[in-house]
Amino acid sequence: MEPVIVTSEKQIRRIVSDALQTTLPQLLSTLKPVSEQGKEWLTEVEARKFLGWSKTTMQRRRSDGTLPFSKVHGSLFYRLDDILAVLEANMVQ
Repeated sequence: MEPVIVTSEKQIRRIVSDALQTTLPQLLSTLKPVSEQGKEWLTEVEARKFLGWSKTTMQRRRSDGTLPFSKVHGSLFYRLDDILAVLEANMVQ
């Protein structure tokens, strides 16, 4: 049989509050837009999410030279400034 722990609602609220105060800032930092996280380089997944592009579109833009990238041991990385420059250069007014 499992042990039963008896506690008050006040104690449960305090425990939950303490847990949220320590973990919430960490969780929120992961939800911030990439541009606000101070990252200079993005992984392919981060870049795709940022741009809203598919894997195929990313491949096409790498191949045609539109989007500069770096490849390290098979992993692709994109400089945030390069991504923003591509967006600026293709802005339609």
